[in-house]
Amino acid sequence: MEDLALLEALYETAPVLPSRYLGAWTEQDAERAWRRWCSAVVEAEVELKPAGLAIVRHPASDYRVDLQWAPDRKGTFRLFTVAVIPDNYLSHFPRSYDMHVCTCAFHLRVKQAKDRSAFRQAPRRRPVAGNPIDPDFYRRLLDSYERLVVEGYRNPAVELARRMNEKHGTVKSWLSRGRKYLGEPPKRTGE
Repeated sequence: MEDLALLEALYETAPVLPSRYLGAWTEQDAERAWRRWCSAVVEAEVELKPAGLAIVRHPASDYRVDLQWAPDRKGTFRLFTVAVIPDNYLSHFPRSYDMHVCTCAFHLRVKQAKDRSAFRQAPRRRPVAGNPIDPDFYRRLLDSYERLVVEGYRNPAVELARRMNEKHGTVKSWLSRGRKYLGEPPKRTGE
């Protein structure tokens, strides 16, 4: 019931379909559009990855959508990068309606997830020079790194740097400092 309320709220923000402008819509047309939209959202496959990455793919599409996100101060998930990645080439560019379906599928899966810590975002705040050491930043950074290792990334530090929009060398130094500050043994593989 909670999911249905969320779907209704998300549907209110959906872009208007071009077919709606072509003539008067009946209640049946509106009901069919609602059902079509709901089935598109529910059928979309959403893979929640560590460090704030979600991969959304609709079974009928020839592309996937990579979403990078971070929670705001209220805990609401905000998207800051949306990338359309074609399988080979794009037969058509996704419409705003298709993109809305992808983001709604993401929000629905996040709401349904039992353990949200499994896909926490990479830390966004950088350590500030002159301020006391923030162990939470380094703990979250090392946690994100370990999740990428478990997922099987060959070079998790590079992937983490990409997701954080930082230089690889900077992230490597943060990982090294974090291990030192938190008393973990240094690791050399995969960096």
